[in-house]
Amino acid sequence: MAFRRANTPRTTHRYPYSRTFIASDVFHLREMSPYRAVAAGAVCVWKSSEPHLGGRPARRHSPSQVGRVRMLGMTKAREQSMFRHIIRQTALATALILAASFVAGAAYYSSQLNREAFEVQPGAEDRNLDIVAFGAGAVTVRVVSGVARDLHRGAVMGLSYDDGYIQMGEVTNDSSRQVTRKATVLAGLAPSADAPAGADSYAFPADPGVAGLNVDMVTYESPLGPMDAWFVDGRRSEWIIHVHGKGSSPQEAIRLMRPLAGAGYDQLAITYRNDPGQPLDPTGLYQYGQTEYLDLDGAVQYALDRRATDIILVGYGTGAAIVTAYLYRAQATAVKAAIFDSPNLDLGQTVDFAADHRSLPFGLPIPRTMMAFAKVLTALRLNVNWDNIDYLRRAGRLVVPILVFHGGDDQVVPIAESQELEAARSGLVTLIEVPGAGHVGSWNVDPIAYEERVLDFVAEVTR
Repeated sequence: MAFRRANTPRTTHRYPYSRTFIASDVFHLREMSPYRAVAAGAVCVWKSSEPHLGGRPARRHSPSQVGRVRMLGMTKAREQSMFRHIIRQTALATALILAASFVAGAAYYSSQLNREAFEVQPGAEDRNLDIVAFGAGAVTVRVVSGVARDLHRGAVMGLSYDDGYIQMGEVTNDSSRQVTRKATVLAGLAPSADAPAGADSYAFPADPGVAGLNVDMVTYESPLGPMDAWFVDGRRSEWIIHVHGKGSSPQEAIRLMRPLAGAGYDQLAITYRNDPGQPLDPTGLYQYGQTEYLDLDGAVQYALDRRATDIILVGYGTGAAIVTAYLYRAQATAVKAAIFDSPNLDLGQTVDFAADHRSLPFGLPIPRTMMAFAKVLTALRLNVNWDNIDYLRRAGRLVVPILVFHGGDDQVVPIAESQELEAARSGLVTLIEVPGAGHVGSWNVDPIAYEERVLDFVAEVTR
């Protein structure tokens, strides 16, 4: 078969999705075979009367082959081309949607990270409980919103409400949304039914006098000006300086201040920059020890000016990061040891731990790569250097003994951070893991054992 140029009618054939060609004018065997012509989208007029054209043998095809070329060649090639195009466009669109979702998710969690971890927020007590009943030395509370994990533990806890403060003990009745515990009113009036309340691990109200502490309000000097502190005069040369965690207050230290006061130690429970009523950091952000250690340095100097010879620093949660930052930088040889409770020593690791307890829509886990990008966005926006607030990287620079308590059920700071600290400074760091204890809640699980271990440690390092 061949194209017949001479005496061939100029016939045009039109088919969907193809250009129109006049085969006798366009295609020639010297230039293109019929198969290639058809595959290219041309519609040809076939003649079989001449075996060759222009002195060259023509390619011969059976009628079935010609029909297949004519009817299927163009359509199949075109469909394959369109299918590949659709696949490419779909893949591109899917990639763009996934990329946009990834960036949007990272931006969302970065904004949460900025707000929850770095921006200074006014303190607001979380009262997610209702008091159902109180009497006969017991209180029944109902969870109104959120989750109150610590409420169901047998650990000692505090319960604050508008008219007073209760210390809660043993759990006597427990259901998913309602708990009854032994209770003692420490401050104020007995609660009324349906009163909103909030549980905490402080176990004592904000007035240290209720806990039997004789406290004087003093100020110490820092680079930002005077800072407030509680001072317990033990009339000794050994001093204990307490540094509370982020968003907390000296109230957090009352549990440990009581036995130490009984042993006669002088104590200082300090506030620092960004605390309510205290000067703000120039950045307006929490710095996790990078600048707060300067305030602690002022507190240490306050003790030294009052003839302190041995100083022990106690850090709760992020307060431990402030103490560690001070130990890496300060030159005060009077600091003999440190005590940490649930130390937040690597904020990046703590952020990843928090992300593991959250989820995307439909319950999907948050990818670590998304949180890594969220941290990059936070670093760019707030000028955060994550390496500088990873104090575990420099654990080799620690030279004083450290006693560490960490709850096995801490949902804020992973116990892995304390384990890593102990591994890095084996022989210098002693870690006590407390099963069932929450964040800064090791005292609450077994107050007597906790206090005995602390008193023994303090006596040993100040000997």
